Amino acid sequence: MEQVVRLKERFLAHEMDGILGRLYQDPNAQVDRYVRALDAYAQIYDGDEEVFLFSSPSRCQLAGMHTDISHGRILASSIDLDTIAIVNKSEDSIIEIVSQDFDMEQVDTNDTIKRMYEARTLVGIVRGIVEYLKRKGYRVGGFKAYILSDVIVGAGLSALASFEVLIALILSSLYNEGRVSAFDLAKAGQFAENVYYRKPGSMKDQLGCALGGLMALDFADVQHPSYQKIEGTLKDLGFCLCLVNTNVNEQALIKDVQRAQEELKGLAVYFGEEALRDVDVCAFYEAIPDLRSEFKDEVLIRAAHFFSEVERIPHMVEALEKRDKGALVSLLAQTSLSAEKSIASLGLALALCQSVLKGNGLCRIHGEGEDGTIQAYVKNEAIEDFKEKMDHFFGAGSTKVVHVRPFGCVEVTGLDEVL
Repeated sequence: MEQVVRLKERFLAHEMDGILGRLYQDPNAQVDRYVRALDAYAQIYDGDEEVFLFSSPSRCQLAGMHTDISHGRILASSIDLDTIAIVNKSEDSIIEIVSQDFDMEQVDTNDTIKRMYEARTLVGIVRGIVEYLKRKGYRVGGFKAYILSDVIVGAGLSALASFEVLIALILSSLYNEGRVSAFDLAKAGQFAENVYYRKPGSMKDQLGCALGGLMALDFADVQHPSYQKIEGTLKDLGFCLCLVNTNVNEQALIKDVQRAQEELKGLAVYFGEEALRDVDVCAFYEAIPDLRSEFKDEVLIRAAHFFSEVERIPHMVEALEKRDKGALVSLLAQTSLSAEKSIASLGLALALCQSVLKGNGLCRIHGEGEDGTIQAYVKNEAIEDFKEKMDHFFGAGSTKVVHVRPFGCVEVTGLDEVL
């Protein structure tokens, strides 16, 4: 914890470059960002106050589209787009958050009553996180924060989960000596989003922000998913990870995804199971002749995608751990083709992406598909040409290069001690 003015001096003198280099691919670009956030805090509050710095990454889903809802597996990674906070601990119970990106009312940590009108609001999220931590026996209290984010909203990068995990981490650090586990930070975010924000969903987004690095998530137990951390990055294997905003009709995509979820649940019920993960894969394929009279072919295609992804992800983890580029490329090609068949609305965007890449990489639908984003694995030497041509198709700034971030949500000012 240091004074705002002193921290600003340290950033400008590049004394923080070592820490920034562990979190971001381009630490120099982050200096100005942190200085702007510190200046904003000083203007709103007091430049002589002692503050903490926190960072919560966004996340990217690499494989396993549409599988968590059916108790499947996911391969994911935290990335170096994040939400940062300049924070001062208060003596009272009031949480006050200011941001250039949104307006938000104060939250009293003594009042965690759920309010219907706070559904789909950040106030509801914060109140829900406080309630979850209280239920788990953790201490809570007030703080003042200025928050700044470069997570692209509406691109499937879990901007909301990044915010949720950030708030849970702040309360853990200020009032519980950082003892709240990464799993409980994620669980707090999921609880707030499901119950107070009223948006159903698994923990995949929150875990991706809390854990950091490459990870495999298994939702066989959807309430307590297991996870495996994977060492290394995609760049180690000669790839850059790109996200392309295709500007496709979002409502059409959302309808595609919602229909897919409902259809997979219906297929599981056909076999007398709650989730597709519990259906025997051999029984599914043996029943294809009968299933075709009960379900549309596109439903069976999605189910085949689910089964192949669940089986494929452990092999992808093994390829990453062994740095086996050939095996990973083959598996990425398989997951790309599987995902392409499951969401039809992005067909043109994928075709254009493939026409540019040729032999220089692979592309697939990003996340669940509802955000209209394409994910591309591009050879390092081909990245500039790829960006230029994709921006031509979809508009300037549509293509963003992101990098695997080895750390999940962290107290930036405490990284010297951790590392």
